[in-house]
Amino acid sequence: MNRTTHIKEMIISGARRFGENIAICSGENTVTYSRLLLESRNCSSFLLQNLEHDSVNRIAIYMERKMDLCVSFYGILLSGFSAMILSHEIPPAQIFQIIRKYSPKAIIVDPTTMLRFKEGLKNYNVSVFVTNMEKFFDIQLISAKKPSRKNQEISAMAPDSEGVVLFTSGTTGERKAVSISHKNLIKTSKMANEFLAINKPKVELVAPPLFQAFGLRRVISNHLTGGTVIFEDGVFNPARALQIIRDFSCQGFSGVPAVFKIMDSSQSRYLRDIGSKLEYIITSAAPLSANEKKYLCEIFPKSRLYMYYGLTEAAISVFLNISEDQKKLHTIGKPSPGILIKVVNGCGLEIKNGQTGEIRVKGFNVADGYLMNHELTKEKFSDKWFKTGDIGRFDSDGYLELIGRKDEMMNIGGKKMYPGEIENYISSRYKNIDFAVTGIKERYLGEKPLFCYSQNTPVNNLLFSKILTDLKKEFEDYKVPREKLELLEIPRTTNGKVQRKRLKKILENKLTNEN
Repeated sequence: MNRTTHIKEMIISGARRFGENIAICSGENTVTYSRLLLESRNCSSFLLQNLEHDSVNRIAIYMERKMDLCVSFYGILLSGFSAMILSHEIPPAQIFQIIRKYSPKAIIVDPTTMLRFKEGLKNYNVSVFVTNMEKFFDIQLISAKKPSRKNQEISAMAPDSEGVVLFTSGTTGERKAVSISHKNLIKTSKMANEFLAINKPKVELVAPPLFQAFGLRRVISNHLTGGTVIFEDGVFNPARALQIIRDFSCQGFSGVPAVFKIMDSSQSRYLRDIGSKLEYIITSAAPLSANEKKYLCEIFPKSRLYMYYGLTEAAISVFLNISEDQKKLHTIGKPSPGILIKVVNGCGLEIKNGQTGEIRVKGFNVADGYLMNHELTKEKFSDKWFKTGDIGRFDSDGYLELIGRKDEMMNIGGKKMYPGEIENYISSRYKNIDFAVTGIKERYLGEKPLFCYSQNTPVNNLLFSKILTDLKKEFEDYKVPREKLELLEIPRTTNGKVQRKRLKKILENKLTNEN
């Protein structure tokens, strides 16, 4: 395992080392490591029969079934192509935009996602493959140009070559396509195993979607050690998740923070029983307050709880052992092994512990850049340091505290304010309020903070007054929102992050209509 530097090596050595161990289980389908290699090779051979290697060697995947997605992903990489994994939640119109912009050689879909396209894909110069839902894994060619020559499976590929393209969530603008190498995928997944002290096969329910860096790396981490990955397709079902953990005697469970909140709200009665059986739990992709982390420890008293911070461009940059670092739950942890983190001021100079600035990351976890966006790549990936756009500060013990996003900064009469800082403080003291802090125009100061909350978690005047009293004890007066506003919902990504631009738009429309 330690010598593996390429996904192709991992799949081949996995079949040799773990053979009849179950690699993936989803619904009624189970796949051993031997069969995973066989089916991935069948997929690879079919692709090579119908496509040729040239200057464009990316194949897009757009499907709901996670098992088929895994086989497609491995098959694409075995054939020497790279995989562009698209969220099945993206509507067809946006998929067409992606195809126009990035021109993948082909796209693999399942029947469910194929129905969304209807005849639309015929208007694009892209080969279309569809999997067969009636069989475990079967791939068919819908439309393609025959290659001018017969391809052979590439026997050796550089670890630094592109393995996958993942898309950012687009919380602050257009989704960006991020190029990630085989070596990056392997080394970050190994690092996660080392931090979690996992060196033998485990059974893990992997809840995050595989189009996210978090979910994809959980699969790779398990397949490096001969572990079994359990999938559940469709909308997350908390009752079903608990049943899977019981039925399969899962030792591990990975999910975004929203998953645990959903489970607690509807299945709290049974959650604590499961908490005594799980060895480890991993969460990532969205922030948790200190109180929320403490509560997880209460629910899962015998589990090792971990959280890691990272972006699609720089995965697993910081680790936090929630179970052991009880005095540091307000932070996101310490830099991961082999990863350099620094906090810089507006001039790009590194600043002292305790001072607030932009977080920058350097190491093998940093992606190669953005596709077809040289200027942004040059701007964000500077001298091998990735500019995260996140604002934070180190404490005296080397733990990193996350404050907010640089592009979310509010300017209140020339003074800086990050809404995330206020949100983190409120979340740590008041549970079960779906809210966000944002800025609205103000005649003299230019902007002022506003407290918005969802109608599903109403905030009356008495509660709001209590929140303001607490805020005034902790923050400068100009940072405290004096007004509140009820909205139908607080727009969030699937990870639970506030969609700031969409929130601004909803707010503008509401205020315009009221006036």
